[in-house]
Amino acid sequence: MITQSSTLLVKVAPADSPKYYAIFQQFEHFTNYINFAIEFFSPEIWVDEEAQPTLACFYTAPAYFLWGDPDTKDVSSLFAMIHPDSWLIPSSEKWDRHLVAYFGKNLVTHPRTSFEASSLSLEFLRSLKTDLPAGLRLVPINERHVNDREGMLYQDLLSKFFSAADFFQQGAGFCLLEDEKIIGFAAANYPIRNNILEVYIRVDYNDDPCHRQKGLGTQLSVALLEYCLENGLEPQWDAANEVSVRLALKLGYSLRSHWKMYHLL
Repeated sequence: MITQSSTLLVKVAPADSPKYYAIFQQFEHFTNYINFAIEFFSPEIWVDEEAQPTLACFYTAPAYFLWGDPDTKDVSSLFAMIHPDSWLIPSSEKWDRHLVAYFGKNLVTHPRTSFEASSLSLEFLRSLKTDLPAGLRLVPINERHVNDREGMLYQDLLSKFFSAADFFQQGAGFCLLEDEKIIGFAAANYPIRNNILEVYIRVDYNDDPCHRQKGLGTQLSVALLEYCLENGLEPQWDAANEVSVRLALKLGYSLRSHWKMYHLL
């Protein structure tokens, strides 16, 4: 059953949503986020045709995934239903000019760079290992770290994407500790699916800026990527800034593509 949603697209009834999941599971970017949303939430889906869609939209707050060829139909009614303060992930660059033309100054472009993990080498990664500064240590994420509700790991990652999933069964990662305080981590951004681990690296320099330029992000990354390659996981890296791009190249990733996602103000 499908109920009318707009003049262009119709909203898929929740019971029928699984018929269209495969469309979005083929997205090149954020595949684990899509699988996470499908498994743990009830994403809203719109299609232009029930039997053979040529345009489709997948939404779970705060992201809309836009699929199809926007050059073939008027997509203004689709854009009209998108909520402010949302992220937009198009399936191809064909969507770019339509998004910019419709939303104008309310649309903020976020260039991104995706990388290919097949070029990674265990031998090369291990050659990048160096000693950490005095007072710091790098350890696998353990139960104490997961249960630290005030720590950055829980606040920044676990509370958002592992509240309904067991991190030890469906995630992986390492913490950077100063004494017993977490000051950085490298971990799966979402539950691991199809042997894909989407990499999330964070180091907090606010408390002690002297930790900058010490290679802490590199050492965290090496630990996680080494774990992935040893355990048959593909560590997906999608960079949101030039610092992340340089780190990916340093680690041995090869460039896959440049692409854009958008934030609607």
